[in-house]
Parts: sequence; structure tokens; C-alpha cells
Amino acid sequence: MLGGYKISQLQQEKNSNVRLNNGAHPELETEQDGAVAKAGAASGDLLDLVEAVEEEAVSEQAEQIAEDRAWLSHRLLNVRTLLSFALALGLLAFIFTRFDLDPAEIWQVLKETNLLFFAAGFVVYYSAFILRGLRWRTLLSNVGLTRKAGYSIPGVAGLIEIIYLSWFVNCIVPAKLGDAYRSYLLKRNADVSFSRTIGTILAERIIDLLILFSLLCVSAFLTFQGRLPGDMNLVLAFGALLVVIILGGLIALRGFSQQLLKLIPERYRSKFQHFQHGTLQSFRRRSIPMLIGFTASIWLLEGGRLFFVTQALDQGHLITLPIVIFIALASSLLTTLPVTPGGIGLVEGAVVVVLVWVGVDQPTAISIALLDRLINYWSIVVGGLVVYLVSKKK
Repeated sequence: MLGGYKISQLQQEKNSNVRLNNGAHPELETEQDGAVAKAGAASGDLLDLVEAVEEEAVSEQAEQIAEDRAWLSHRLLNVRTLLSFALALGLLAFIFTRFDLDPAEIWQVLKETNLLFFAAGFVVYYSAFILRGLRWRTLLSNVGLTRKAGYSIPGVAGLIEIIYLSWFVNCIVPAKLGDAYRSYLLKRNADVSFSRTIGTILAERIIDLLILFSLLCVSAFLTFQGRLPGDMNLVLAFGALLVVIILGGLIALRGFSQQLLKLIPERYRSKFQHFQHGTLQSFRRRSIPMLIGFTASIWLLEGGRLFFVTQALDQGHLITLPIVIFIALASSLLTTLPVTPGGIGLVEGAVVVVLVWVGVDQPTAISIALLDRLINYWSIVVGGLVVYLVSKKK
């Protein structure tokens, strides 16, 4: 198996080197590509030089394969990951002790769950991944990473699989490392620029945050009309800060790119330029309405998931649609904090605080939070592990 992988990888690298020498895709940025292109121009014997470089790289590639196979266990046993899970457990314990809850009472509430509504929540949540795949394909197309351009970009189903694997990573390790893993998977499967792919993912995060924060403010106004719980004021303030930082970063990336380039070591400048191109070119004017439509629909589906969870526990009379959307969006915003994997502990606390504030009793509020996280966190952990073990894209 390892030998077959090496042969396949070497052939892919040879093809990419030939394309680089012909000028088809100047954005390919690996060190091997650059070395081969320069040496080939001098000697006129590109294929021999490609094979020489590839032979030297075999041992390094084998080492990378071994590291990737052990990646999951290494990450789970990483000190930082263990500490972040310990913090998450501490936050969950604080929630239970703060409200002086009886686990038996919560179990009684959970036993009354309407499984049909709960299943509908699952369907609504996972249907959003189709839109996420379509949106990423649009962003990749905006920066020229398409099959027509000669890249082996997966179809929508393949892109969804990569996204799902990256979410799995984000659920088990802190600091959003899943985004980097997502770029790595696309580079490995489609032979594309890692830096440019990261740029499209950053663009996706920017669109996500801007639409999320806009919908969050509207739902907060409709729900609370200026009487927002104190803890939720901090959530809105955090969202506003993120928006300011992101808009400032975009302005700097577009208007002061040359000044930024001077601050970057020369060996990384080409990577920065690919990253800049991937980020800025993702926002092609003609595709912006489509991207907004995809993103708004995704976030409304997030709200739909929580709506069905509340219906599953017969709380529709207390929890209106604006409240549901506000809670779903606020909890999604908290997952951006690189404190605990997938925001575990933080999200549950925010959901319970708002639900109790609008009049839901504490055991039911906790039950709603647990059921909701069963869909948007634990199902990703379990399902993602299964996909990770069987996927051919990792």
C-alpha cells in the first residue's frame, strides 16, 4: 500500500512540475516545483531532473505518511488538547453546580423527547453541509482552482467530505486547526496551492462572521428589545470586535499589501502573495450575491436545528423563532474562541443562560442544550471519527 501511494504521489508531482514548466499554473509553490523548473530551464532535460528530485523526496514523503496515520492519537494525547478538554469539563461542572441540578430530573425531561422532531433537527443540520460544499466550490472557482484549469478538484460530495473531516478536527483539538487540515487535504487530493486554499477558507470565515453577526444583531433586537442579559452583551461585544478586526485585516491586505510584504521574510513572500490572492479574489463581485445567499441559508438552518430541538421538548410556546435564531447564532459565535475544542462548555453555558432568562425551567434548559450539542458536536465527533478511519482523502 505504501509503495502504491508513493508511485501515485510521484506521478502527481511529475505532472504538476510539467505544468509549472509550461507556465500553466504559476501558483504551484512547493520547493520541489521551483527547483525543478529552474534546473530544467538550464539543462533542457526536465523529466530526468524531476525523477532525481522525486527520489530524494521519497523518504520524506514516507515520513509524512507515517505522521499522518498517527496524527489522531498524537493530537488527542497532546498536552494542550488534554488541558482544553479539562477546561471544558470544568465549565460543564460549573453549570451543573451553579444551578444545583439533579441529574435524575434532567433524565426525566430527556425521556420525554419527541424523536421525530429530534431527527428533523439532525436532517436540517446536516443539510447545511450541502450548501457549505457548494459555497466552497464557488470560492475555489473564484481564485481559478477548477477542473477546467487542470486541477483535480473533488466534486461537491468530495468537498463536503473534506469539510466534515476538518470539523471533526475542530471538535477534538483547540485553535481551529481543522482549517489548516482542510487546506492540507485539498492540496493532497487536488495538487493545489496550500496558501491559496487557506485564503479561500479565510474568505469563507469572513463571510460567515459578517452574515452571522448581522443576523445575530437583528435577532437580538427582535428578541430582547434592548433588555439583553448581561452575559449576552459580552457575546455581542466579542462579535463586534471580531468584525472590526476582520474588516481592518481586509483593508490592510488590499490597501497595504506592499508594506506588509516588506515585513515578511523573503522565503515566505510568495506564499503570502498566494494567500493574499486566495483571500481577496474569493470576493468576486459577480459571486457575492450567491455567497451571501448560501451563508444566510446556512445560518438559518443552524437556527432550524435548534428550533426542532426545542419542539422535541415541547417548548415552542416559550421559545419563539427569533430567540431560537439568536441562541443558535450566539453559540456558533462562541465556537470561534480557541479555548476549548468546538466551544464545548462555553456553548452549553450560553444556551442555558438565555433559555433560563426567557422563562424555561433549568432542567429543561439543560436538556435542550444537551440535545442540541448531541447534534452539532457529539455527532461530528462520532461521525467524523468513522469518516476519518475510512476516508481515502486523508
